[in-house]
Amino acid sequence: MTIELAKHLTAHLPVGKTPWDTTHFAVAIVGRQYQMRVLRRGWQPVEEAAAIEPLLRALRDERWRAQNNLGLWYSMSFVMSANGRILPCFDYETRPKIGDTPADLEQARADLRRAPRPERWLPAWLNSA
Repeated sequence: MTIELAKHLTAHLPVGKTPWDTTHFAVAIVGRQYQMRVLRRGWQPVEEAAAIEPLLRALRDERWRAQNNLGLWYSMSFVMSANGRILPCFDYETRPKIGDTPADLEQARADLRRAPRPERWLPAWLNSA
């Protein structure tokens, strides 16, 4: 999955060629809400975001199937190295922002109905709503 993702993001390969040269990305998915940004002089929209959305949603479902007690992740960040390798970090707890607005609670509840998790693993922002 990450290999296919990297193929779509070749325009964002880091300028340098050393292993520590990376490009940083941030993704938020809550229900039907979706946002992807790249760190380039601040967080910027990614032109390829619409084409990549199905891949990221599939990755989200794949992670849920692999560890269904965690539910769905709400955001992820990843770095892409000069050789196209992607290293992801998934966040199941923090309420993401779409633009400057916190993600919609109803959309988050829809995700929770689709992919339930034990109450002890519910993030406080979703558990108290």
